Amino acid sequence: MRHKKAVDDNGKKKERRHRRTESGHHSREAWELMKRLYDYTCPCCGRREPEIVLTRDHITPVKKNGTSFIENIQPLCERCNGEKGATIAYYPIHIVLSSRAIYS
Repeated sequence: MRHKKAVDDNGKKKERRHRRTESGHHSREAWELMKRLYDYTCPCCGRREPEIVLTRDHITPVKKNGTSFIENIQPLCERCNGEKGATIAYYPIHIVLSSRAIYS
């Protein structure tokens, strides 16, 4: 918990407690699979690793009661993640099927 000094209505200092209420988690393996599914590409700007570093973005931000479960995570580069801020935005996976696929 973090403690912040605040002032009450009478001008006296009082202490407020802020608690982070983030819930959920995901494994490193799930995160690596997520990046692989997105082909190590930021779905917002189209740039790829290693040109950029993909970061974990909460589709629904924690500030808006989003969780850290993998279903609420998407890979965005640092720039796009910062620009998205606390807005709710989902960038779907664009799957490109290979023209060499064999169907039986």
